Amino acid sequence: MSLSVQTSFASMVTQNSLSTANDKLTTAMERLSTGYAVNSSADDAAGLSIATRMQSQSDGITVAQDNVEDASSMLSTADGALESMVDIVGRMKDLATQAANDTYSTDDRTAMQSEYDELSEQLTSVMSTTSYGGTDLLSSTGLLGSGSVNFQVGASTSETLTVNISAALGDITSGITSASGASLASSSGASSAIDALEDLTSAISTVRSDVGAKINRLDYISDNLTNMQENTDTAIGNIMDADYASETSEMSKQQLLEQAGISVLSAVSDAQSLITNLLQ
Repeated sequence: MSLSVQTSFASMVTQNSLSTANDKLTTAMERLSTGYAVNSSADDAAGLSIATRMQSQSDGITVAQDNVEDASSMLSTADGALESMVDIVGRMKDLATQAANDTYSTDDRTAMQSEYDELSEQLTSVMSTTSYGGTDLLSSTGLLGSGSVNFQVGASTSETLTVNISAALGDITSGITSASGASLASSSGASSAIDALEDLTSAISTVRSDVGAKINRLDYISDNLTNMQENTDTAIGNIMDADYASETSEMSKQQLLEQAGISVLSAVSDAQSLITNLLQ
């Protein structure tokens, strides 16, 4: 009777060990198949909560990075347009400087005036047609010309960048109007044109300086966001990602334990059968 009892106890212990090995084997296989060490809150409730919160932050950073790239591209578009205007104004000033010299004939001045007027119209065209993604930028009703523009450049609501160049763009528009009305028919009119064009150049430079500073700041913001996201994603990985070497080793270990348990259970069964036969 004593042998029978001990044999039943051994069977129970072996079955418990088999169950434990099977659970651990299942866990290891699940982690290897999904690539995650945490597949449910039961695996690591605190870790999953932290990783979920950090993933939300990482997702917010991704969107913010897209916003930064869009903002930088938009401001670069505006700056490119302003740069072309500098070239146009430079040519207009060359013409005005020539016309300020009394050595030119009426026909010469007429030709200069014709080119000057065409360039003036081009300045107006740049201001009214420059757009980004179908959105007007520089005109008085454009995105940048009509008021402040806020860019969301971080994962939290407080992380914004404001661009306000509408008043300065208004100065450019006024400068274009003033320069466009100049007459190169006389040296005095040409001199007035030179003064107006210098004021216009100054107005354009003011806006370009502001826009350039914002673009540079966006570059720094982008670098910081990239650094934040890399560190956040690494932290998430440390919590969530499975260690393939460790899990492979664990799977092999539990497979061996399971096989050994099956062998022991078989031996116990044989022993029970022997006892039964002896008692008959």
